[in-house]
Amino acid sequence: MASNLKLPAWKVALLMYLSLQILALPAANAFVTHSRTRRVHLNDDKPRTATVMDMSARGTKTRPIVVGTSDYSNILFGKLQRAAAIFGTNIGPPISIVSDELSEGKKLNKFLWNSFCMADSGPDGILEEEDLLRPLSPWIPQADIRGDLIFVDAVSSLEDSKETSESGGLFGFFGMGKKKESSPPSKREDKGDADANPINEKIIACAAERGCDHVFVLVDESSLQACKEILRKYSDNLPSTIMCLGSPQTKTSAFKSSTSMHPTKGWQSSRPQDMEGEMIGPVTISKMIEVDENDNIDDQKASKSIEKTAKLNELPAEDVAEVMLQISLRTDRYVPPEESPRMVCISPGSGNDNSDSDGLEERLNADYFTRTGGEQARKLAGNVQTVSSWPMLLSSLGYVNGELGKRKDI
Repeated sequence: MASNLKLPAWKVALLMYLSLQILALPAANAFVTHSRTRRVHLNDDKPRTATVMDMSARGTKTRPIVVGTSDYSNILFGKLQRAAAIFGTNIGPPISIVSDELSEGKKLNKFLWNSFCMADSGPDGILEEEDLLRPLSPWIPQADIRGDLIFVDAVSSLEDSKETSESGGLFGFFGMGKKKESSPPSKREDKGDADANPINEKIIACAAERGCDHVFVLVDESSLQACKEILRKYSDNLPSTIMCLGSPQTKTSAFKSSTSMHPTKGWQSSRPQDMEGEMIGPVTISKMIEVDENDNIDDQKASKSIEKTAKLNELPAEDVAEVMLQISLRTDRYVPPEESPRMVCISPGSGNDNSDSDGLEERLNADYFTRTGGEQARKLAGNVQTVSSWPMLLSSLGYVNGELGKRKDI
């Protein structure tokens, strides 16, 4: 006898919906890794990106790869992420290389949320070092770093990569953040091991092997020599730039009073809509002049440089990150192997090394609200300091693109 059992209408609808979903699920997608995309190669050998829902070309944009989550690295990540959305930069969203995705990823996202108007690292913005160094696989597309840019911090200590509570940003504004003392200058700690490398040579070797476009390394007087030696080992395949905290006069005298770097408590960026930059104070960029210890030097000139550095021996990490960003996007990335790494120094001072001008100018904060809002929005946004002329400030690096981020049609 036929059963008179009847299912409620909502159960029938739910069963039909689940059946359709199961039928529409391709067998190839039954096992999907945490990565939302994978790299495939067609007959023309051009890299493309395949997703679960669609397939589209990756394009020609270069990806910035930031190693670590020190204060400087996190600031640089946020600035690179903002630059990726601006016309003419031709870079994609940045990726952060971490040793522990859980703790370091949490620190990065907390910093971006507080300091860059609720930003985050994005779905593919974090990659563990272990995954980067594995053999290339279509399941880890971010590890294919061919043509990308690498940014390394050889100044900050390893402790800077651990999560710390901060009282700045949005939570601090509402009094929800935990209070902490002012951050000390960020310096790489000397562990007493003379053989310890200030940068991860495995990542540098991986970048050279996979055809990265350029590597940009921030160093200080204690890490300069070791970084220089490592980068020169791979100079045939990997052009590099070193930016050193300090005065550029000589090997022996320039760093008697070195420049240190520290993050600014409570610093926030309103995600600018141009590439003019945001600066806290003036800086000087000079080409590093290597002088052997036995060579004769102008002692008076060196003494003046040392005295100047001694008076102004701290730099905001935000300004250091801004200058590194501008160097990576405005200057020529090709460096002949015999000239690699190219080396410049950054120190406090006048922005263009001209005593008649501090090299900075004040302008309206060019964020989203000042571009789309009215007079009241512009008043609330306030003003920011920016470099008067990036081509002048970065002139020691050769050609500098002074039109970056500027559209001629508006």
